[in-house]
Amino acid sequence: MGWDPRPSFATAIRQIRFSGSFSQLADSEGNFLEQAARLNTTVKFQSGDKITFNIRNEDERLARVFFVSFKDNIFVLPGDYETRGYWVNFDSFNARKISGRMSVSWSDYWDGTQYSLRPGGTIRFNQKFSLSPSYSYNHIELPTGIFDTHTITTPVTYNFNERWLTNSLVQYNNVSGRASLYVRLRYVINEIDNFYIVYKSTRTWDEVWNGVADHQLIAKMTYSVDF
Repeated sequence: MGWDPRPSFATAIRQIRFSGSFSQLADSEGNFLEQAARLNTTVKFQSGDKITFNIRNEDERLARVFFVSFKDNIFVLPGDYETRGYWVNFDSFNARKISGRMSVSWSDYWDGTQYSLRPGGTIRFNQKFSLSPSYSYNHIELPTGIFDTHTITTPVTYNFNERWLTNSLVQYNNVSGRASLYVRLRYVINEIDNFYIVYKSTRTWDEVWNGVADHQLIAKMTYSVDF
């Protein structure tokens, strides 16, 4: 459910959205698995920027031991858990040449806590070329251990013209020690049909970059026939 008033008392505010949701999940035999309730408040400004406040309460049943980190032997025991989390997100108007976003959160994490910080942004050099780096940091404290995660992601888009389009993604995660590269070349045949060439590459860190490597080259085409 949601309510979207347009306040007249603040000229800088375009709209405020108050919303809430509730969900419950069970297995095929009707046994409880999880339920979640969320309250959101989003303030949209005349500038196109917006700020969102979220509160989430969740009850979840863990049927077996869950390993958060095999490397550090950090795990969560089976049982019923009630968790609550708070998020604040800020997004600047994404049509600007330089736009940004920031997410800060605190939440229960099973029988521990998690603190997160996720800054990011987009730089549009021109109509063809854009760069959107982002960083995700999580600090997790559990009875079985404490650890941090760092993820760096950089999507890149370059369009040669209206028919030849490219986008790529570079990502590194310190927990898995994996660096990934994804590149896609798209040729627009018509309004609904396309031809793609996709290259994927991953490599894991093993003291130096000589861990397990995986490379894929994929070609795909869609073409519609009227009859």
